[in-house]
Amino acid sequence: MRIAIIHEWLAVNGGSEKVLKEILAVYKKEQPDVFTIFNFLDEENAAEILENKKVKTTFIQNIPFSRNIYRLLLPIFPFAVKSIRLKNYELIISSSHAVIKGIKKDKDTKHICYCHTPMRYAWDLYDDYMEQSPFYKKSIQAFLIYFLRKWDYKTAQHVDFFIANSKHVKERVKKSYNRESVVIYPPVDTEKFLLNNGKRKNYYICFGRLVPYKRVDLIIEAFKEMPDKELIIVGSGYAGRQLMKQAEKHTNIKFLGYKNTDDLIKLVQGAKAGVFAAKEDFGITCVESQSCGTPVIALNYGGYKETVEAGISGVFFNEQSKNLIKEAVETFEKNPLSNYELIRKHALNFSVEQFHKELTAYISAVHSLKSA
Repeated sequence: MRIAIIHEWLAVNGGSEKVLKEILAVYKKEQPDVFTIFNFLDEENAAEILENKKVKTTFIQNIPFSRNIYRLLLPIFPFAVKSIRLKNYELIISSSHAVIKGIKKDKDTKHICYCHTPMRYAWDLYDDYMEQSPFYKKSIQAFLIYFLRKWDYKTAQHVDFFIANSKHVKERVKKSYNRESVVIYPPVDTEKFLLNNGKRKNYYICFGRLVPYKRVDLIIEAFKEMPDKELIIVGSGYAGRQLMKQAEKHTNIKFLGYKNTDDLIKLVQGAKAGVFAAKEDFGITCVESQSCGTPVIALNYGGYKETVEAGISGVFFNEQSKNLIKEAVETFEKNPLSNYELIRKHALNFSVEQFHKELTAYISAVHSLKSA
């Protein structure tokens, strides 16, 4: 069977890239062709995600300085998607959180979209993104997003079958595209993020990409007012410099930058708890923490509501607020969640093995059904 696997873009080793890695693993014997809008992964991450498999890119790859300005190029991404020609494939699997599901296909080709989220800035989180934008950009952004939303809805109708990465996303796919979907949770590498059943060190950890919607700024503000509690921040991203400036002179807050997987795991295994304040549709990092037996303090929203058991594997706070984060940390301090084996047991529901099993079964079931 000739298969094409298409992924949004490759800039960092994030949650959607971990899903791509495992989709490729499921279909490794079929030697699928891989397409993406652009690929700027370094050698280490390319080896981990793609196993150095060749990836076909679009004209965005060759735009000068596109590595640094690709977020500004979003309005032309639909044209980049249109430039990808997929001929004579029996199956297309898209890994999409923005525009790549808008790919054109042959009439008899089956297109199954693994949807990490409908385009955040065009749909549910439109107001959040606009609120964070300077006033002089808002009118231009609103104009562009209006047309992007229309294109996104129209092209979503050409997808044959949707897989949502959580019940939360299933609801959003229905609301945004009026399409039904099945839920297959993303894979978490529970074979690497192993249990630490021993004594924990005296720090909290926040890890992942340093981008505005993760709301690391709120976590920093909360810990600035708790100088007796240490916060370690691990990760990189374009908001990193601003966040470091925000935490200046607060010695209880430490930035460790990007860490490879092995070093990150050791840090997560040693933490009292992970802290997560983003509006996540699933939130792989939150489950990675629990896979190590490390409890979490998380926003009561979206995917976290499906992956965290309150009072067993984590403590919730109900709004993105520094005061509520502080209250949640204080609640945790009074009643630490230390049944590390039980916390890990819950995380095993989201293992790589489970993802492979469910994805293979679903695609086999729908492959013979009629295309859109």
